[in-house]
Amino acid sequence: MRETRFQRIVRQLGIACMLVAFLFQPLATQILRADDLIRQQGNATGNATQAPVTIDLRLGSNTTLRGRLITPRGSGVSAEALQLNRGPENVLTVKTDPLGYFIIPSPSPGVYQFTNGTWVQSVRIWTSGTAPPAAKDQILIVAKEPIIAGQVSPLRYWMANPNVMLATAAIAIAVPLLIYRPASD
Repeated sequence: MRETRFQRIVRQLGIACMLVAFLFQPLATQILRADDLIRQQGNATGNATQAPVTIDLRLGSNTTLRGRLITPRGSGVSAEALQLNRGPENVLTVKTDPLGYFIIPSPSPGVYQFTNGTWVQSVRIWTSGTAPPAAKDQILIVAKEPIIAGQVSPLRYWMANPNVMLATAAIAIAVPLLIYRPASD
């Protein structure tokens, strides 16, 4: 049986696609989760567990404290209950909005701890007249523990694997070749 022009073009196109995929496979980057990257950086510097840092915060003109809770990947954590503790005593509990923002109304100056039960962040709250120059108006808290909320599909990471992409391209080329059968002469 003789090969038709269409079959020859499809075969050559398939070979070219596989060759390109094979050559560029080493350039594909491995997907690394943010918490893995943080862990690797901590191990590289020799201090995987760092001492907790107390953050200085300055109350705004309306005496409210604003902040945001995000995941290590940078997306806001919605409907998370945050506690503002002073020592062992819970002063206030607030919930984050759909984008991870929260507002604490009229906290008195002092040392507090933000927590959700899995992490703790110490803060010093100052009035605007007594705050040090380095004090911030808002707080950005990065949750240390991974929060599973279905924000990213595992299929996305699976499809980013270069071997899976190569196999998909090979199947996309092979199936039409196997299905196409020219009429008998």
